[in-house]
Amino acid sequence: MEIFTQGTVICMKKGDAVVKECLRDYGEQLYRVDYNGANKILVWISHTSWCRQYYQNVQNIVNIGNIYEGFLWPEDISEMHDDKFGYIVSIISKDYVPMYEILALKHNLNYKVLVAASIHLAKAVSSLSKYGLVIYGFTSFNIDISKGEILIPMDATACVPSETKLAWIDNPRYTAPEVALGAPMNLYSNRFILANLIFQLLFFSHPLEGIRSLAPMNTDLQMKIYAEEPVFIFDREDDINKPHPVIQKNTILLWERAPAFVKDIFWRAFDKDAIKNLSHRPTEKDFLYVLKEFYSVLSNKDRWEK
Repeated sequence: MEIFTQGTVICMKKGDAVVKECLRDYGEQLYRVDYNGANKILVWISHTSWCRQYYQNVQNIVNIGNIYEGFLWPEDISEMHDDKFGYIVSIISKDYVPMYEILALKHNLNYKVLVAASIHLAKAVSSLSKYGLVIYGFTSFNIDISKGEILIPMDATACVPSETKLAWIDNPRYTAPEVALGAPMNLYSNRFILANLIFQLLFFSHPLEGIRSLAPMNTDLQMKIYAEEPVFIFDREDDINKPHPVIQKNTILLWERAPAFVKDIFWRAFDKDAIKNLSHRPTEKDFLYVLKEFYSVLSNKDRWEK
């Protein structure tokens, strides 16, 4: 695999990127570059099995331009050369940490930060829906743990045009059940994934991963849990997938302390009716209303209301 050395000039469509250093030399290569006089990151893609589709998606995103301040949006793209290309993004501030670190309890932070991040996330997904883009591979993002502001990397693995049908599913855990079963992605799958990510932020568990997910995982079980027979861990009528009382004790405690109106929107998002009837899922606007109210409760009282 070719590695660009310091001083190499990469021609982009809107300017030149001069390589300063290689930050990662495997997979998607990352370089710190001088791009039109500013410090940026060059992401270099080479010989992926779907490189040309990847290129078209990134080109589409660059042409649209950044539609929300919480996106780490591709700013420029090179031409395609022998199934290789690159695109330019801004450098992420050290104030931001990956979502997976927060879920792994690696940071001590105010719970209001998670609610604030959820509000920004709902606004971000709403902006995607308005432009006919849908979430794909939206597995993690970065959060400013002091303010709750977010940065979401947006590239070909993060969003694609609405009604796109995936050729394959790497892991059904990160998409809507109907998409895992072969349906095209649309604003309804956006809403399911939004609810999924917000639930994880607020309760530190995947909404479909209760005691059923503790069995040795394989492809058949994955499809059963996330697509064929999904059951919300706090389903009011079916406890087959309830949270494990020890392993998920923090999730149970957070749920018990959550206000009734917060519980209600997740019941609406994940009960069996919403799984089957896509139009019944809460909208981004519904989540914004609930999350802002939740933030107000946390700001005005040093406790949670049931």
